[in-house]
Amino acid sequence: MSGRTSIKKGFNFLTSSKEFRKGCKSLKKENILVSIDFKACEPNLYLRSIGKNIDNPDVYSYLMNELSLKVENREKLKRGILSVLYGASDDTAIRILGGDKKTLGMIKEFFMIGETTEKLRKDFKKRGYIFNLYGRPIFSDKSILNKWIQSSAVDFCSLAFLNFAKQNNLDVAYIVHDDMVVDCKVKDYEKIKNINE
Repeated sequence: MSGRTSIKKGFNFLTSSKEFRKGCKSLKKENILVSIDFKACEPNLYLRSIGKNIDNPDVYSYLMNELSLKVENREKLKRGILSVLYGASDDTAIRILGGDKKTLGMIKEFFMIGETTEKLRKDFKKRGYIFNLYGRPIFSDKSILNKWIQSSAVDFCSLAFLNFAKQNNLDVAYIVHDDMVVDCKVKDYEKIKNINE
């Protein structure tokens, strides 16, 4: 319905705590569990989907440079940008950002929040659903931009992880959003540990 990942069978790692997941070990004595994830997946994917050419893998540094933001607390900027993408009110986003209306306005304009949200609402009104970036339908218009971004990111991560696991002959233990945990031998970990793309 929302376009997010759901578990239909087996243990639900999506709702398990980080502490629980950190305590997990391979069932094979000689293997280890390795976490592989995307940095700032949703803002990166969304910005590229609206045609922004991001030349820095660190999207938050990229935004600080592009918008000439003076940021004392990078973590606040990260949480603030995510709050904007997830549909927080302006007051909430400003409080999280630790900024002001001007900064929030620059971020919303750069991310084309208004235009994109309006386009998605029109599409939903016309059809009763929208499509994510990969053509999968979303049947809810609540927080419509957030739904579109999260649904698109789920499909992107799932396809990228599938590709990566196949190319490197890895056994997937589980996936939690933009993080894939593989069960592999130490020698296989040595082959993949420096891959960064």
